[in-house]
Amino acid sequence: MHGGVLAGRVAVVTGVSRGIGRAIAIAFAEAGAHVAGIYLGDSDEAAAPEDVIDALGVESHLVEADAGDPAAHATVAAAAVERWGRLDIWVNNAARLMVKPIVDTTLDDWHGLLAVNLHGYFYGSKTAAQHMLAAGRGGRIIKSHRRRASSRWPILGHTPRPKAECTD
Repeated sequence: MHGGVLAGRVAVVTGVSRGIGRAIAIAFAEAGAHVAGIYLGDSDEAAAPEDVIDALGVESHLVEADAGDPAAHATVAAAAVERWGRLDIWVNNAARLMVKPIVDTTLDDWHGLLAVNLHGYFYGSKTAAQHMLAAGRGGRIIKSHRRRASSRWPILGHTPRPKAECTD
């Protein structure tokens, strides 16, 4: 097993296949944690961090699922606990970005944004807390968001604002 300050710990990261989520997952693995995650989209993008994590001497388990679906959070948490016997860290990182004039934004577009950028945080936090409390060890639940949460162009700035609203 890999040594490090998080050796033997288990972390789940949503939005794990690219950007901040990918970097967080790899940093946890470098510190010795096993990493599970949720990604949506290109399986080749998800394979990249999985290969890096596995090469560091820890294990990974990435699940293709929509972070706006409560079942996705339950699935990855259960898989992590079944595989490694614990869940120590949960990072709510997944987000959707849509740059589109608001007059062209459909209700489905808007609800899709809220599903991940707002509801996904709730689903992830609740799922993680349930597992951590049941284990009696506690843990850490982390919310990540883009620092710049609004657009200079209000007609386009209807994304990730809901995410920032729930973090401050």
